Amino acid sequence: MTSLILHLYEMEMERIKYILHSYLRARIWKIQQYSRFILSNQDEIEKLSQHELMFAKKYLDLNDKHLGHLFVDRLPAKLQNLSDEKMINKPILHKHVIMRLSESVGTYLLDHPSQQIELNEGDILVCRYLPFRKLLDVGTIDLL
Repeated sequence: MTSLILHLYEMEMERIKYILHSYLRARIWKIQQYSRFILSNQDEIEKLSQHELMFAKKYLDLNDKHLGHLFVDRLPAKLQNLSDEKMINKPILHKHVIMRLSESVGTYLLDHPSQQIELNEGDILVCRYLPFRKLLDVGTIDLL
């Protein structure tokens, strides 16, 4: 093998490692941002690996202790509940995402019956997440 080909293989391996690290950093960031929401919702818990679940629990425990030491313990008792529905940071499902279809769907209904879109394998779309959530759950689309 020539040194050029070897160098190209090494560059490709570095690129793949970078992509994997970026993906894992983004996933950990989301677990940190929404840990209380994730741990209060069984459907979300099932989406985590065992290590991610342990990380989320430990992160939430440490975060609660830290906030308690900083200021929560000094608040009136009725304001100390960090698990109150209003205190839980939830994902914004109306944000736009980039996705690719891994298989053809055909005509797909969006929010209203009058809104339809033709979805074919390989299509790349920029659209709101919520109308396509069901397709992601069954593996028809991949988020990019």
